[in-house]
Amino acid sequence: MERLLLVWGAFWFLGASSSAQPEETRLAFVFAGGAREAGDEAPDDPAFATYREGYSKILNEEWEAARQIFEELRVRYPKSRYADDAQYWAAYALMHTDRSRALDAYRIFIRQNPRSRYVDDAIVDLVELEPGDLRIVLPPTRAGDTPRAPRAGAEEEFEIQAAMAKQQRTLKRLQEELRRYTFIAPHAVVSPRMPRHEALAPSVQVKIEALRALSHSTEDAAAFEKLRVIAADGSQPEPVREVALESVARFRNPQALSFLVTVARSDTNRDLQVLAVDLIGEHRTAKNERVSTLIDLYEDVPRNRQDQRRAIFYSIAGIGNDRAVDFLRAVAVSDHDYDLRREAVFYLGGIGTEHARSALFEILKEE
Repeated sequence: MERLLLVWGAFWFLGASSSAQPEETRLAFVFAGGAREAGDEAPDDPAFATYREGYSKILNEEWEAARQIFEELRVRYPKSRYADDAQYWAAYALMHTDRSRALDAYRIFIRQNPRSRYVDDAIVDLVELEPGDLRIVLPPTRAGDTPRAPRAGAEEEFEIQAAMAKQQRTLKRLQEELRRYTFIAPHAVVSPRMPRHEALAPSVQVKIEALRALSHSTEDAAAFEKLRVIAADGSQPEPVREVALESVARFRNPQALSFLVTVARSDTNRDLQVLAVDLIGEHRTAKNERVSTLIDLYEDVPRNRQDQRRAIFYSIAGIGNDRAVDFLRAVAVSDHDYDLRREAVFYLGGIGTEHARSALFEILKEE
């Protein structure tokens, strides 16, 4: 019966994949930004195939190839409904290869597409690249004029708008995690990471604000070390350690990822271990490096620590690149936990790339 359910799941998701949904609809949990709503795809649009190809390059972090494909789409299909989406993703790809060109690309995108579904994402990306540069907020007063510098009030409004956009993206991610927990993975032991609502002591609140203030400069070595020490200190209140750990993960320090791995492997607090796994999955390092790190953890964690193993599994599935697909295929074929095998099939269907579909075909061939 378990085998029959697994095969049925593979057939179901192959059918769902063949409906030609764009990958961002099925992988809303990979990018926190504005994915197309279900049913809003346009497979009859002549740019659709090109858009899917470019997006698959984004998923695999082939930034230059992705940028070229999206630029080609805009030239060949300027009237396509995917044209402004492609302009955003071209800027996003540049953000990983050429900061100066990315800044210009984001400014142009926001100015030309104020009603795009990706405008909030573009604003947040731009603020992260250049927090003090607000020139793109106000359009020219007349055609042909150059953009004017914003007034102080406009600067404040822009900062509020960017903060709200970032909160909206975080909320989307939390909603998707909750949906995944209650529907996709009903047998999961680990619950999604949600904001704390319990009242904290005033002294703890002050300490948390101090930690957040320290994390504003992500290249300050002294701040990184202080945050690392607090995150590792088991005598600190758990909310303080959580904020310190999240702050460490945002730093550009090359030791940040290795510290997260240490916490995930050996910390005595299981909730902190799971949080460290989540943060590894979200880290700024390349996807292949994150997936390799998580796979090593998955293989090393004892099977009786199911909460950690499932957290690692979800983080790998959420990254969704080719290396993650290979891992999911292996779980779906040979893991002893049939619930986890079915979930692996689900995620392969959700990823929806050619490599993922090939993995589903291989699962169907298994005896």
